[in-house]
Amino acid sequence: MKNTTGTLHQKKSISAIKVRDWPAWLEIAFLASLGVVAVIAHARFRLPIQFHGRHGIEWMALLLVGRIGSRYRWASTVTSTSAALTFMLPIWSFGDPYGEITYFLAGPLMDIGFMLLEAWQDKLWFYMLLGALVHPMRIFIRLGITGIIGCKYASLVGGIGYPLLTHMVSGLIGGFVAGTIILGFRKFTRQA
Repeated sequence: MKNTTGTLHQKKSISAIKVRDWPAWLEIAFLASLGVVAVIAHARFRLPIQFHGRHGIEWMALLLVGRIGSRYRWASTVTSTSAALTFMLPIWSFGDPYGEITYFLAGPLMDIGFMLLEAWQDKLWFYMLLGALVHPMRIFIRLGITGIIGCKYASLVGGIGYPLLTHMVSGLIGGFVAGTIILGFRKFTRQA
């Protein structure tokens, strides 16, 4: 559309900020930084809610934001590998000697979910469902570690029902947060 001087209006858009348009090394660095942020948030961020799996809210949100915004099929694996490596640093005191395993495996599970269910990748309910399915896998991984190595987890002493439910709820909320951010961003850039 022309303005009063006869020249075209400059379209205002933030679409140039899309992760998919970044150079490969910058996108991978961004995905890796999401994993670092997830572990730092787990270590330093104290949610006012107290239930098992509550840090899955930010973990699933960060993992999904990276995966949805990336052009790479294995974007979540890059993020989860970064999180696992960050978790292994001796500066943390999580009390979970095998936590890096649960951090790492969330990424490939998320990527496989995206590959198997490509038709629904632009739906909020899909992100919520995927978060609710991927985050509880942490419980099953811990059960496997307990069975193989004998490492006891306090969260599993009373059974798996309650921790499984709370992990599902956390993953669901994390998926909602990520989906709301990404879909809102896409809607905003289309309108701009």
